[in-house]
Amino acid sequence: MTVEWSGILAQLKILKDVGEKNNVPEISEAVMELQRMIIELQEDSIRLLGEIDRLKKDKDLPGKLSFMGPYAFLEGDTEPHCRRCYDVSRRLVHMGKSQRIGLGGRPGRMCP
Repeated sequence: MTVEWSGILAQLKILKDVGEKNNVPEISEAVMELQRMIIELQEDSIRLLGEIDRLKKDKDLPGKLSFMGPYAFLEGDTEPHCRRCYDVSRRLVHMGKSQRIGLGGRPGRMCP
């Protein structure tokens, strides 16, 4: 069963209105606190669903990567990523544009 947050909040509003109508401030205060808690739960739920999506994508990522020197290439992407960033934190960071690096001035890319 999927719970709709808007339905819960609507029911709490009814309770709050009944508490105010019957002059029972404790009910209104408790309902307002419950509404605040539900909003926090809703925000946590959205954050966790996003995290689940990210983890699902990350799980499939190693099979889509190839490595060459300091670069990691993602299947279907022509721009190289920083291999060190991927190795250390599992982040895909596009390398900067090709430029002259070091004293010899050889062309290469640097992680931003």
